[in-house]
Amino acid sequence: MEASSGVASARVPNCVVWNIIKKNNSFLVKRGEDQFTKDPLSASNRHNASESGIANDNSISIHARKEAAKKTHRRVFDLVLARSSEHPATKSSGCVAATRSVKKEVGRLAKVVGSLHGLSDKKKALLLKRVYRLHSGNKLHQKKARAYKIAKN
Repeated sequence: MEASSGVASARVPNCVVWNIIKKNNSFLVKRGEDQFTKDPLSASNRHNASESGIANDNSISIHARKEAAKKTHRRVFDLVLARSSEHPATKSSGCVAATRSVKKEVGRLAKVVGSLHGLSDKKKALLLKRVYRLHSGNKLHQKKARAYKIAKN
């Protein structure tokens, strides 16, 4: 493939990229013998080739954020899909990702994850597990336990 400047650009295979970056990159977090990642395109936060957003063209992740509503804040879930870039290195500065916001409840997000094409059932199950963890960590949907006064006699 010829670039506009006349220099031929070639894509480096994902396995080569992973072998170069797996021991030393800015996303790597080591805790004892375990290795985790801070990669924004990792669904499980494990440091491996299949979850790496840099070395995997098909990586996908889900993040939660708060958005101001009329009376309170509401949770908005961002579904981040990595896309392969066929542009020369001078044109793109990094990983190309498409973000899709889901502003409805968690049930809607589960439907969106289930309807994604090109993902294995194992990957969809991992994403649904991530949705459950984000939802269970959400304090907005949990009711507070009532504190009963103990009558002193």
